[in-house]
Amino acid sequence: MIGYSQFTNLLKQFADNHKVGIRFISEFREQLPNLSTAEIEFPILFTNAKEGIAHKKLDDFSKNLRPLFDTIITKISQTLWENSFFFL
Repeated sequence: MIGYSQFTNLLKQFADNHKVGIRFISEFREQLPNLSTAEIEFPILFTNAKEGIAHKKLDDFSKNLRPLFDTIITKISQTLWENSFFFL
């Protein structure tokens, strides 16, 4: 059986953790309007390694990792071409 002081300590810990969670949510909501993906210069993909799938958009229902590999190849080839030291 748990004693009164142990119970009050557990209750205090729970309350403190709850306050931290509420503060985090509050700060996140304050910063939410400042989050923007318009200036991001890299592709964003949604992946699930366990299932072996990748999506370019959340509503994309691809069934393999092809979108991931296509993006990697495209970006690497663009970067190599843009930073190429070869002259034709």
